[in-house]
Amino acid sequence: WQDKKLQSLWDNAFEAKREYNAVEKLVCYLHETYENVVLDWGFSVDQMRIVELLKRQWCEIIWFSCNTAVARKRFIRKNKNSATYFDTKLKTIEQNTEKIIKDLNPKVIGVLKEDKTDKTNEEIYSELDSILDAS
Repeated sequence: WQDKKLQSLWDNAFEAKREYNAVEKLVCYLHETYENVVLDWGFSVDQMRIVELLKRQWCEIIWFSCNTAVARKRFIRKNKNSATYFDTKLKTIEQNTEKIIKDLNPKVIGVLKEDKTDKTNEEIYSELDSILDAS
């Protein structure tokens, strides 16, 4: 983290207490300090309140979708010995997908092409630009 204040606010927002006030401070700081913000974060379902606040304030929620077998393989390769963690998180997401979609109404971007190869960063950025220009 280059921005130590942001790191501190982020850490406080995700403490066990998860005080609403700490989340609000994080959101205000992001909004006041940065022109454009991308939070690349696979939030847990128990953090929905935080994401809902971000959406109410000024954030566009983007759901990056891909084949779960591909995602699992890449996650395990990147985070050694984490198959159980991935499976647990995926199960929670699957059980709550309907609620997440209903409550957050995210824009969805697929990160794999039809032939199961990765989209390039440029292709994903282009889709993001289109989505954000339309909103």
